[in-house]
Amino acid sequence: MNRLGIDMERVLGGREMLRKLKEHTAPIVWAEVVGEQVAAATEVLGVSGGVLRVSAKSSVWANELTFYKTDILKRLNIKLGTPRVPVITDIHFQSRGIKPLPDAPQREPEVEIDSIALSVRERQQIEESIYAIKDPELRERLRRTRFTELRLRNWRLDNGWVPCSGCGELVAPFLGGTGMSCPRCRILGDRG
Repeated sequence: MNRLGIDMERVLGGREMLRKLKEHTAPIVWAEVVGEQVAAATEVLGVSGGVLRVSAKSSVWANELTFYKTDILKRLNIKLGTPRVPVITDIHFQSRGIKPLPDAPQREPEVEIDSIALSVRERQQIEESIYAIKDPELRERLRRTRFTELRLRNWRLDNGWVPCSGCGELVAPFLGGTGMSCPRCRILGDRG
């Protein structure tokens, strides 16, 4: 394999050309690295000087992906065959929206969070937790908030999110596997 690398360097005019080739391969392998769900919510805008520019379909997606940037960079450079000397050194996430692919099949509309059913037991637990609140307006706001949080958690569990091995918070499925850590636990683990 080393001999192949040396030959490619000669053919392509040196290490700089090989690095550029690998850099411009990053958009091609993006979907494979991040998975179907993230790929569907993002669009690679370009790459220059080791910086990959990615547009997300919303600011929420852009913000969430920023937390996973280190993991994505690591996996991307491994896929490119440059784990020790990264070709892609940074990813800039923007919330410019994404263009639908011309021949892409029509996707099902996104699920409205209020349409996710809760069990009788889940509803009962929420009602018990807010029972002591005297102010009816505050109690109703808290009820709606708790219903939304539980519906979102149920949706995430149904769509492949897994509990963090450190704190139990749900971790996005594009990280893959079980026993993953959330961004907060990874940061605290690095400092500890």
